[in-house]
Amino acid sequence: MKYFDEEIKVTIANVLAGIVTGYVSFLLNRPLVSLAVAVVAFICLSLLAKKAFSVKKEKKWWLSPVTTFFLAWIVSWTLFYNM
Repeated sequence: MKYFDEEIKVTIANVLAGIVTGYVSFLLNRPLVSLAVAVVAFICLSLLAKKAFSVKKEKKWWLSPVTTFFLAWIVSWTLFYNM
């Protein structure tokens, strides 16, 4: 059960970081720079998550955080852009 608690914490951290990065991308207003910022933010977040959370890493462990982060980033960036 503890494994799922850590997964939920990692997922919430990725979604929140994706939303913040989406807002920063909106403020930058340059698509390629925004993509670079998102990649750098994800790398920093993954390094922090390795130290903060004790998630057992499997072969495809990176797939879930990448998907949630970039989905939250692109959705929030699109929403901020269309406001």
